[in-house]
Amino acid sequence: MKKYWKIAGLTLLALIGLGALTAWVASRPLPEGVQGPQADALAQKMLESVNQEAWDSTAWVQWTFAGRRHFLWDKERHFVRVGWGEREVLLNLEEISGLAFRNGQAVDDEKNDKLVQKAWAAFCNDSFWLNAVVKAFDPGTERRLVDWEGRSALLVTYTSGGVTPGDSYLWLLDEQGRPEAWRIWASILPIGGVRFQWEDWTQLPGGAWVATTRKHPLLTLNVTDLQAAGSWQELGLSSDPFASLVP
Repeated sequence: MKKYWKIAGLTLLALIGLGALTAWVASRPLPEGVQGPQADALAQKMLESVNQEAWDSTAWVQWTFAGRRHFLWDKERHFVRVGWGEREVLLNLEEISGLAFRNGQAVDDEKNDKLVQKAWAAFCNDSFWLNAVVKAFDPGTERRLVDWEGRSALLVTYTSGGVTPGDSYLWLLDEQGRPEAWRIWASILPIGGVRFQWEDWTQLPGGAWVATTRKHPLLTLNVTDLQAAGSWQELGLSSDPFASLVP
């Protein structure tokens, strides 16, 4: 769903603590760029490099982000299971509603609502970091062609909606258009232009490419347990994990 590009506020909050440690890194000003056909063409090249069409047709995705949250996403029905610690939420992404459990037991209504909201925020964050590449044309985005250190780069700005509207991401691409790194300008970060390398690209069944490592000199965020399939049966599950969300 297009609204899932909500900016990765929760993960970026963790970066605030790096401010003091990275004082030696000069904050970079947000670059200027030019909107128009050339910027859009570079964005299209980036999408083709990761086979966006294959990603869009992938029905089920499972992954763990940064070793702390686990996801099972039914993209066709817009359901996701979010697990962290002793908590698990079955979430309807279209209605932002669902069922929350702690140690396998359903929680009361008040706690259920709080955990559903927490799971929703976690999904917005972690699905963005999983594959932000394919969100370059989401509603509310602006694309600009930037001359960055003598090479063409793509600046994507999220102008409305999301957790922190106005945040920008500069994609640094290789000759084939595949991201090598991005630089982040986010309102909650004390440093502008924080750089993460995008590494360890993995091809999913169906052909989509996803990077499984985002590397900063002081922090590495890994995507692990990454699987994709056309159905829950193909993932080796014994039953539909979202049966309780189906009317």
